[in-house]
Amino acid sequence: MLTDQHMDMLYDAASKDEASKIEVYKMLSDCANYLDDGLITKFVNRLNNVEGHLYQARDIDIIFNFARASYKGTDAKESAILFLYHIATNQKPGIAMQLLKPARKHLQDLLKNVSHDLKVNYICMCIDRLADENVSTVQSLKILMNLIKSMPKYNYNKLDSKMQQKEFVQELVKNHNLFGNLISDLRLYKQRVSTYLTEAQALHQKEKKVKHDANFSAELELQDAELFEEGFTHAQNL
Repeated sequence: MLTDQHMDMLYDAASKDEASKIEVYKMLSDCANYLDDGLITKFVNRLNNVEGHLYQARDIDIIFNFARASYKGTDAKESAILFLYHIATNQKPGIAMQLLKPARKHLQDLLKNVSHDLKVNYICMCIDRLADENVSTVQSLKILMNLIKSMPKYNYNKLDSKMQQKEFVQELVKNHNLFGNLISDLRLYKQRVSTYLTEAQALHQKEKKVKHDANFSAELELQDAELFEEGFTHAQNL
């Protein structure tokens, strides 16, 4: 049976080089269903302390595998989900932009099967992110939209007090000025991404090199932001 000490040894081994990380992560993924929740939480916490620029796609995948293997409502599952949320919404300074999308995809897959209360909690977290002009607005918006879609469209049980999808959207629009805030946030975000791309292009011309994957991801986010802004502006005027 694995202990905390064993997990520390495995984590340290995976941190040595790429080949070691591949082998350790493969082994941990294969036995994820048999790992104690405390061990998973410990691994997530250690990985959470890594600087953003050191994250790789494999780090995101192993946390996703741990989350899938953990029982609903456990600290292990919720810590893994929170880790992916922080990556997907670009809360780790220096993280590569091309990692945001896979983290978001994994996060959305996991949030499909969590409790109603946890979904509402993440909806509120996304709204708070949208109110902050210094964050990845498009990613937060995509997560928010996906969560709202996962809310029940109809209340088949009259005794069930869970808010339905339509009621939830109406509540957001009424009490949070959803459309107005989103349009403002998207415009600010477009300015930041455009500045990033301009600076990257200047660097490319000066040094003859650039992180093409990161720039491509930024261009896609800019396109998505423009589409979202157009859609919400139209909805606000209806």
